[in-house]
Amino acid sequence: MSAFDKIIGYEPIKEELRQLCDMMHHGNIYEKLGAKMPKGLLFHGEPGTGKTLMAHSFIQESGRKAYIIRRNKPTGDFIDEIKRVFSEAADNAPSIILLDDMDKFVVEEDGKEEYIAVQACIDGLNDADVYVISTANDLYSFPDSLLRAGRFDRKICVDLPEGDDAAKIIQHYISSKSVENDLCVEDITKMLNGKSCADLETLLNEAAIYAGFERCNKITMEHIVRSVLRNEYGASKSVLAVDNERLEAIAYHEAGHVVVSELQLPYSTGLASLCTRSDRNGLGGFVVRCADPKSSMQNVPILLAGNAATELKFGITTEGGSDDIRRAIEKVKESVVYNAGCGIGVADIFRCYQQVSNDLRARQELIIQTEIERFATQAKQMLAENMVFLDTVAAALLEKETLLHSDIRKLRESMLKETA
Repeated sequence: MSAFDKIIGYEPIKEELRQLCDMMHHGNIYEKLGAKMPKGLLFHGEPGTGKTLMAHSFIQESGRKAYIIRRNKPTGDFIDEIKRVFSEAADNAPSIILLDDMDKFVVEEDGKEEYIAVQACIDGLNDADVYVISTANDLYSFPDSLLRAGRFDRKICVDLPEGDDAAKIIQHYISSKSVENDLCVEDITKMLNGKSCADLETLLNEAAIYAGFERCNKITMEHIVRSVLRNEYGASKSVLAVDNERLEAIAYHEAGHVVVSELQLPYSTGLASLCTRSDRNGLGGFVVRCADPKSSMQNVPILLAGNAATELKFGITTEGGSDDIRRAIEKVKESVVYNAGCGIGVADIFRCYQQVSNDLRARQELIIQTEIERFATQAKQMLAENMVFLDTVAAALLEKETLLHSDIRKLRESMLKETA
């Protein structure tokens, strides 16, 4: 069994790590071809994606003695620790040094002495057979000199798990728990699109806690949905205690987002709920999308579809629509002002929007207003042509309170059959 089997998913990264370990074990094969071992390996990416697990798996697969450095001392003592560990690793070569969370080596009020020490120690290894690997959440705090070739030749970005990788990780965590047989891994994956491995593990553990508190023998899909709603999206278990008329308006608002999203990009909705999010000022309902159209501007009619739906159905706009409009305007502004989406003549390529001339600002704002109106009309037209779909999604939301990816897929496919 390979040490890399501990890593779920991330096959391209594991293949790259296997290659480096093979060079360590069979250096003569590569030397005959004139290949040299890349110096230094740096894992970077979002927190909770398994960078340290990958580093430890690499160490185990290499079979080398490992020395691990983490920030746990005041600056002066820590720099002495760095120098001591590098010296000891060189004396016991072949070996590996892991600089874990290297972007946390420097304390803000201090200078960059820690990075300077690491850089000097790497250079001081000379020909000693010591391999240096590092983990970091981001690279912004590092001096360019530390990241240059010859110190860290291989930089591996560990992205948040998506698609098959996320499904494999969820399946792995589920396998260690007592769960109902009808759990839909795809639904769980879609509602947690873009979450870290640590997030996934925590949310499934929370579901197990809910099940245990209720004295259930197995974790159900309801427990998982409740865990996701509350712990990931800050939503309460049930919908707001509001009158039926207001609740129906909220349902149509969220259904509008779902329908236009599904028309723009089929099967792009991960979850839709009438439950109340803690960041929505008491207003109910939200939609989680698991995929975005290729063009960012296709998101604009999706954002405006909530208001469009309630205008079509009731002749009103819902309270939560102002945030949607603000986000839509920001997207259009980004396209018009900064990305020359409506011509170079009105673009602000220097991104100094506050300092542009009054004439240019007026032209930009006129185009932004015109584009917003165009997208709002587009959203309303799409919904008007698909009112049955809109009514069906709204009714399902009112009945179930929360719709999962599979629920929305079934509704969409039933609409296609009826119109075929």
